[in-house]
Amino acid sequence: MQLGIEQTKLAEHSKYAESVGSAVVEGEMSHETMNYLLKNQLIDASIINHNLKRVISLLTWKLHVERTTAGIRSETARVLQKTVNSLESLLSRSGIKHQAIRKRIEKLGYELDQLRDQISSQCIRYHT
Repeated sequence: MQLGIEQTKLAEHSKYAESVGSAVVEGEMSHETMNYLLKNQLIDASIINHNLKRVISLLTWKLHVERTTAGIRSETARVLQKTVNSLESLLSRSGIKHQAIRKRIEKLGYELDQLRDQISSQCIRYHT
């Protein structure tokens, strides 16, 4: 009986297939039994294929999640770098403004001291 595949190739794939093939060739198995066993193999192969498709889908989903996560991390790093640069610029500008304010305060303090000296010297002249 012709199975549509060489018996050596059939034997390479499974010991179960080898035993079914030898029983068919030797005529030890009825057609109903052979059909039943071949249908079982077909069902088993279908289950295996379904499981492989499920695993492939799961791995594809995980790859998508990893790529998305990597994209989010990259975007987060870019935003954080931009924020750090903005804060560094703000710090630099505030340092410059702070120095200008300190100079202005020192100048006003010096002018205030001069005015106090003038007022006290005028008060001393007025009372004398």
